[in-house]
Amino acid sequence: MIVQRFNEEAKALREQLRRTKERYESKCEKLQSTSEELGRTQRLLKKMKSLVDDKKLAERDELDRKLTKAREDIDTKDVTIRVSLTFCIVEKKSQCQQKNCYHHKIM
Repeated sequence: MIVQRFNEEAKALREQLRRTKERYESKCEKLQSTSEELGRTQRLLKKMKSLVDDKKLAERDELDRKLTKAREDIDTKDVTIRVSLTFCIVEKKSQCQQKNCYHHKIM
């Protein structure tokens, strides 16, 4: 009876750990993708900034608007990355705590 209950609890904990790992991996992939997109946007921002600084360019106002939009996009993506990174850290700590909890229950 006790062994059966222990086995059921262990199975439930393994399933919970599996789902947590899947969520963690998914968030980390999204973080990587967002980080890459942020890098592309920053390169575009730098390119547009150099164009805006060119005094001879006729479309200066349009580029200035694009530059402002790119800065807003970077700020938004930066917040998203920070939130995702925080979530990944919390998930990792949760996994460690679950492993420790499971380890202590076995002992």
